[in-house]
Amino acid sequence: MAPAKPTVRGRAPLARDSQQWMLDYLIQETGKVFHFQGEGRGRLPRSVRSHDMISKHLGLQARRLEAMAKAEAAAGHPETALDFYFQATVQYAGAQHVIFESNDEKRYLYAGVRRCYEQVIALAPYRIEHIDIPWNGTQVSGNLHLCPGRVAAPLVFYIPGCDTLKEAWPHPFFNVAHQRGCTCSRSTVRGTLKATSEAFA
Repeated sequence: MAPAKPTVRGRAPLARDSQQWMLDYLIQETGKVFHFQGEGRGRLPRSVRSHDMISKHLGLQARRLEAMAKAEAAAGHPETALDFYFQATVQYAGAQHVIFESNDEKRYLYAGVRRCYEQVIALAPYRIEHIDIPWNGTQVSGNLHLCPGRVAAPLVFYIPGCDTLKEAWPHPFFNVAHQRGCTCSRSTVRGTLKATSEAFA
């Protein structure tokens, strides 16, 4: 009898699925999931030894950062709280990214993204607005980072790749568009964006 083919829940089987052990080995040794990341160890904690462990361990890091953010906010340190909330947002985003189906774990982690980024918006030193732009029979959702001190400013419309969320850039303390006198809009470009947003709301 032929051995069962390994599958990844939530997506179509791929020929490379039988080689998952190689990706797990590289993750364990390097902390990276992309070959183009820079020198040194990647962003994954050393406790991650396989691809299947990423969501749990990044999710735990995100929860710790969120707790630290709450403590700093309660202590009257809004700048530190904002930084921790932003870091937690990015960690929650990375944790949910590796889950390919709309299950309870992904909903829980994505709720963390939304919850922490709402605090980033509340604490940011400038105005951030959520926007939905009609386009080609659908809509593109994004965050508009309004340039402080400008009634009108050029707009940088930033469209990233498919492996990130609109909440992951820019950090409100390091907004390169604002440094150049521009407002910027950051979007999430995915085919299932509207369905994902509705499912996780």
